[in-house]
Amino acid sequence: MASKSDKKAVDKALDKAKKAAAVAIDQEAGTESGASKVDAKKNDAKKNDAKKSDAKKSDAKKNDAKKSDAKKSDAKKADAKKADASKVDVTKADAEKSQKKADAKKADAKKAQRKADLKAEAVFLKKSLAADKIAADKAAAKAKKELKKERELVAKKLLKAKERAEQLAKADEKRIKKLAKEKRALVEEIAATVELEASKLVKAAAAKPATPETTASKTAAPKAAAQRRQRSKKPTASMPDAPAPSVPIAPRAPAARGAVRGALRPRTGTSAVRASTEPSESWTMVALRTHAGATGVTGYSRLNKAELLAKLRGTDSLE
Repeated sequence: MASKSDKKAVDKALDKAKKAAAVAIDQEAGTESGASKVDAKKNDAKKNDAKKSDAKKSDAKKNDAKKSDAKKSDAKKADAKKADASKVDVTKADAEKSQKKADAKKADAKKAQRKADLKAEAVFLKKSLAADKIAADKAAAKAKKELKKERELVAKKLLKAKERAEQLAKADEKRIKKLAKEKRALVEEIAATVELEASKLVKAAAAKPATPETTASKTAAPKAAAQRRQRSKKPTASMPDAPAPSVPIAPRAPAARGAVRGALRPRTGTSAVRASTEPSESWTMVALRTHAGATGVTGYSRLNKAELLAKLRGTDSLE
């Protein structure tokens, strides 16, 4: 079917043909002077009828063309709608497909990320374990070194303690030997004093008149002196040569203290002689320590002369 521009061209051509026909008819009518008016009217009527019929036909054609154009436009619109609908469906399908692909990509990306995270975590744990192992090895090595140092230090301290103990043992040995020597000297001095006192008593008894008691005392005095000399010699003979252990010297019994005091104190009873047997500043340290050991005083080896003298005087005053 023709388009709208074609229809307009046809309509224009028809109008031109009608005008040309009318002009030709007018010319023929002007040239025919003898034609009658009736024929002219009939011709006009026919022309009018022809024009009307042509107009009707052309209107009908126009209407048909309009209808056909409308049908075509409707068909085109319907086709366009169908095409648009199909395009929309295709677009939706493509969009769904693209969405599915995007979702799949996202899922793959998540899986890849999760895998990468797990791998990174495994690497981190491996590194941390390795670092912890290295730190533990270092700590163990450090502890081993410190333990070795402590053992060496303990060994040095034990060696020093052993040397110190040996030194103390030697010092105790020397002190014990010195004390033993001092005791032997004191015993010898006491024995000499007792012997002198005994000789004095013998001389005094000899100067008195003879009685049975004096005679018995004369015979008993030498025997007692000999016994005392033997007793004074016994400690020196029984004194061991080997060093004794470093232990405090045990105090003697009260009877021994009394015997020593009796031997030390003169029998004359004078105050001057009694004062000489009491501890004083004129005594030596050896004499003071011997007297302290005889009287049962403990800890005298750690005291100086003034402290030992004060302690001995206090002990003597108590007794």
